[in-house]
This record gives sequence, C-alpha cells and structure tokens, in this order.
Amino acid sequence: ARNVPATVFVGDITAMQLPSRAFDAVFVCGVLHHCREWRAGIAEVARVLKDGGILLLEEPNMLHLRIERALIGHSPALDARFSIDALRDEMSKDGLAIVEERALYFGLFSSFLCVKAATHKSLEYVLARNLLRAAAEGEFAAGQQAPA
Repeated sequence: ARNVPATVFVGDITAMQLPSRAFDAVFVCGVLHHCREWRAGIAEVARVLKDGGILLLEEPNMLHLRIERALIGHSPALDARFSIDALRDEMSKDGLAIVEERALYFGLFSSFLCVKAATHKSLEYVLARNLLRAAAEGEFAAGQQAPA
C-alpha cells in the first residue's frame, strides 16, 4: 500500500546464499526453534543484515516448549538447548541489540525488535536512523517530509 520496494524469499536460515551486510530488515517467525543449529541461524541473520539493520523475531518460550514435549513426547528445540535466554545471549554475541521484547500468545511466545551493531537501544533512535537513511537515499514519496 505504501509502494515500498521489498524482496521476499525463503531459504535455509543456517546457510543463506546471500551477500553479507545486504539487507535492511530480516523477519524470523517461529523458525529457529525447529533448527538443531539455531545458533548458526542467528549468526547468518546477523551476517546478512546491514549495520543498523532491523531484526524482527518471534519464537516460543520455555513454557511452550515444555507443553510441546508433554503433548508429543519430545521437543527438538529443548534437545538443541534452545531457550529465550539462550537466544538473547546468542543475539548479543552476534551484535544484535534488543530494542524491545514483548510476550505474545498468552505468554507462550516472545517477540523481539533488534538492531544490528546498535550502540543506542532506544526505539526512537532506531526509527530516526532508518528515516534519515531513507531520506539520504531519496526514498521518501512526493510530499513526504524527512524529520528535522
């Protein structure tokens, strides 16, 4: 609706065949906990994001994973030592600063807004940086104004 160009594709999160520092944003919705090598997935996401790029990520928390184990008898995510705490640690190691975290779906999932290599964690900083980058690249639509 906003006429913003975007490239969307599906690939192996642990071995993306994409150039480094090439993307402004990456969206990961409930994928990592299915991967035995989920740490490699986070490293790949960090690798392909530009500095200042945004990661929006949603993954189940420990309660969800324990319910999964109770219902189906196993949990590959728990076997791979996946947890929200481990995910936070791994994102930090890979230079992904958490700007905001929210509980979703009755607290069974967590949602993260992260910025790559951010030294400031405020949401206002992230939004301003991306607006200014868009203004510098001439991406504002006719009549739209850049922030002062």
